[in-house]
Amino acid sequence: MKKGFIAAGLTTLALVLSGCNFNKSNKAKYTIMVYMCGADLESDSGLASMDIYEMCTVMKQPKDVNIILQTGGSTRWNNGRIEPNKLQRFHVEKRALVEDDIMTAKSMGDSKTFQSFLEWGLTEYPAEKTGVIMWNHGGAMQGVCFDERFGNDGLLSSEVTKALKGAFENTGRKEKLEWIGYDACLMAVQDLAEANSDYFNYMVAAQESEAGEGWDYDHWVDNLYAHDDTETILKEICDTFLDSYHGHPNDQTLSVLDLSKMSAYKSAWDELSEEVSLTVSSSQKNDFQNMMKSVKAFGTTYYSEAEIHEMGFSTNPNSSNYFGKIGIIYENGSYILPGYNNFGIFDVMDFLNKLGTNYSSMSSQINSVKSAYNDLVIYNKIGKDAGESNGLCLFFPMHKNCHAETYYTASQTRFSSWRNVVASLGELK
Repeated sequence: MKKGFIAAGLTTLALVLSGCNFNKSNKAKYTIMVYMCGADLESDSGLASMDIYEMCTVMKQPKDVNIILQTGGSTRWNNGRIEPNKLQRFHVEKRALVEDDIMTAKSMGDSKTFQSFLEWGLTEYPAEKTGVIMWNHGGAMQGVCFDERFGNDGLLSSEVTKALKGAFENTGRKEKLEWIGYDACLMAVQDLAEANSDYFNYMVAAQESEAGEGWDYDHWVDNLYAHDDTETILKEICDTFLDSYHGHPNDQTLSVLDLSKMSAYKSAWDELSEEVSLTVSSSQKNDFQNMMKSVKAFGTTYYSEAEIHEMGFSTNPNSSNYFGKIGIIYENGSYILPGYNNFGIFDVMDFLNKLGTNYSSMSSQINSVKSAYNDLVIYNKIGKDAGESNGLCLFFPMHKNCHAETYYTASQTRFSSWRNVVASLGELK
């Protein structure tokens, strides 16, 4: 989930209705499609409205660059133009938000809603290059874009790919879209990237939980207006996001993947997975898990002692409701729920290094994955406190809270050889 960073002094952002659709008739150079599910980030703190405001502050928008949005998923919007009980579609024109359509409210976590947005954008705002941004909370294999008006319904990876497949078929599209970006937490996962490689050339996402204010839209959109080179734009998204973050600790991450390299990476990973299955028996499960505990994990939740008590748990080790019994540990002055207990995602490169140290017989397969990894992850930006964050995560359940039996199914990932490793060496129940 996104961290709850509150924008100081945020007030209602009312943007003026003006003009007609900006560039619908001719094919643009670039269209950015923002699927903006506000959720509690908006209703509690107005963070979606803040990012919309940033988009609308950038001057000198070329006539052949479109920014379009669909809003929904929140019980309250700080932007007075946006109605919480409706789905709305907008485009940015002359530094203003212009409404294109208003519809009956539907869950932003439904694949049909996402597919409809894709089809509208591809039909009404065709472009040589199209970028799609998923704006909301993210939970790795557990999904993205959780709609607080519809029971926090979210989009699983399988639902995202279902929507993309349907949109491509219904619009007759054959060529891939330029990029997908997750302005959300914990989405730089190899399974998600591999699924997206069918439909996109690039992907930008965070390994770690993102700060709630999200990407720095006014700066990277300014770069978009000045350049149409995709890698330049995506690197600018990473740089400006990290440069604008002033929280402590600065554990923020953002990376760019060249999805044309995913096939070679997956092949190398499959070979390594098969070797793991041959080398590490189920009787060595504890040893393998102990090694995994040393690998960089993401999505750690921090609690104060007061919060521990508010949740109904005791800090007394002799108590029947001792906090340690639910997986929380006390470390370096903080009560923490390690990320692997909830999301089960670990840094791929740190895993490869630890695997090589513990199982040297796999060095050939490990080196092959590393080589493919370096081709796949073309840019990685991290904060000074991010540790071993190299741009891409793997999934491995260390606790039943990961719900691997729900979120790591054949419909959710095509890393079938790694699923065998998960089934043999992970914690499923």
